[in-house]
Amino acid sequence: MRAARGYLLLLGLALALALLDPAQAEKIVIGKIGAGSTAHWPIYIATEKGFFARRNIEPDVITTPSNAAMQQQIAAGALDIGVSAGSPDPIRAVNQGAPAVILRVDSVVSPYALVSKAAIRGVADLKGKTVSLDGAKGITRAYLDRIMAPTGLKEGDFDLIFQGATPARFAALQSGAADAAMLTSPFNFHAEALGFKTLVLVDDVVKDIPFGVTSANRSWVLAHKDAARNFQDAYIEAVEWFYDPSHRDEALAIMLRNGSMKEADIARTYGFFQQLGFFNRSNAVSRKHIQNIMDVLVGFGDLEKRFEVERLIVPEVTRIVD
Repeated sequence: MRAARGYLLLLGLALALALLDPAQAEKIVIGKIGAGSTAHWPIYIATEKGFFARRNIEPDVITTPSNAAMQQQIAAGALDIGVSAGSPDPIRAVNQGAPAVILRVDSVVSPYALVSKAAIRGVADLKGKTVSLDGAKGITRAYLDRIMAPTGLKEGDFDLIFQGATPARFAALQSGAADAAMLTSPFNFHAEALGFKTLVLVDDVVKDIPFGVTSANRSWVLAHKDAARNFQDAYIEAVEWFYDPSHRDEALAIMLRNGSMKEADIARTYGFFQQLGFFNRSNAVSRKHIQNIMDVLVGFGDLEKRFEVERLIVPEVTRIVD
């Protein structure tokens, strides 16, 4: 009898301690480029709708000024994960020996538009003009090269300035420092409202170079595989929630709370992203898409040749297809 009472006492104590000390949420330091970008919509949704919390994840979201800065912080271990990074940058980092991986392709299609002053009639008229891009060898440069190819214009026929995230490029266009700029939504819509002109939508020209990927510190992923998979699952849940048309008004409200853009511009972006299928609904990584990005880097002179896509992933977390 005494032994039974002792057992019950210990059992009650264990239950009480479990209630007093619930499992601690795993903090993940997540980098994003620029403040309030619509490219990060799934992160805001997953946070506000509790998709991270339900998987015992506590996101600590940090703003970085550029793709290059994000990759440097991932390599240094200051960031665990970086979302919507320009697709060439993590591959370039791995080739240079950085401890980075690709977790997923966030967006296969490009949301960019090449926007110019109203007096510029077409892409060929950018000869002698100044164009603002993210970086000398960034994703917007890859897109611009494809857009310029049919015109016969090449480097030296126009000037390039490099200004990191879209808000800085938009500011350069507004100030007159740039005659044209590569802008993502909703900045392209806001620019149009101010009298600027959309010369071309990148998705009308470029179909095979993914825009953004989620990258991560390799050591962190290897030590936190469950957390990395939980992050993936929460992100996908947020993407599926975004695509449900019954959530439109709430999705707009979430973006308005996390950005500094006008509601009309956000609404146009929502429709544009829905039409494009901007957010990737799969966590699987296409081998062909990654090889296409490597070909861009070969063209930039950053890679001598393609390397094995398997170098870019942790197979227990990320699956390669085709």
